Amino acid sequence: MEEELGAFDKIKEVLKSIPWGEVMGYGEVAHRAGYPRGARTVVWVLKTCSEKDGLPWHRVVRKDRRIAIKNPEGHFLQGKLLEAEGWTIEANGKLVRRS
Repeated sequence: MEEELGAFDKIKEVLKSIPWGEVMGYGEVAHRAGYPRGARTVVWVLKTCSEKDGLPWHRVVRKDRRIAIKNPEGHFLQGKLLEAEGWTIEANGKLVRRS
């Protein structure tokens, strides 16, 4: 019998499945992992596991397609990583896919 994955592992699986050039909201990640009210858990997983597990943290944004990171350096880095994957940040902060 296969052992069930815990919430962190399920969330990490969803995060790892976000393809290059795509973004997903925190709530959507949680929902796809089977935790529809687990957006804050997604934040915790990203905060504690991104570096050691090589998670594509930069592909997770707010549901309104804006960067959630308040730290200016982190915000800038996420924006640059997303721009490299085909996104533009409008003056109002919203991400728009370049055509």
